[in-house]
Amino acid sequence: MKVEDIARMLYMTVRAYAATVVNWEYREWEKLFDYERRDAVREVKFFLKDPKRDVETYHHAWMARQIMNGWTYDKEFDPAAKKHHYLKNFRELPLEYQFKDHLFKSAIDILLNTLKIPLEDIDLEYEE
Repeated sequence: MKVEDIARMLYMTVRAYAATVVNWEYREWEKLFDYERRDAVREVKFFLKDPKRDVETYHHAWMARQIMNGWTYDKEFDPAAKKHHYLKNFRELPLEYQFKDHLFKSAIDILLNTLKIPLEDIDLEYEE
């Protein structure tokens, strides 16, 4: 199993949640920008490298990356101006967004623990 396949599957899970529960628009995997697919793969790899990490730790790592790339906080999301409304403490995020991250992490845990997919059977290489 390839890490991109896992990222695609988990993205589709989150997309279903977004469409049915919170009415967010998530494009199909194939229509994502390259950086969006890379971010999904990066999130999977983050948890696969240490499955004990939690979503709050991931969010802080994501924020650090965004800030290093010139993004700043604003109440409104504006990718052209590199402004993001989620550049704040994880616990300050809307519960719907926190749940999305927990859903993603839980799906990884299911793969590893319930389906018993060994880490060594996952190809972590990804063509960026």
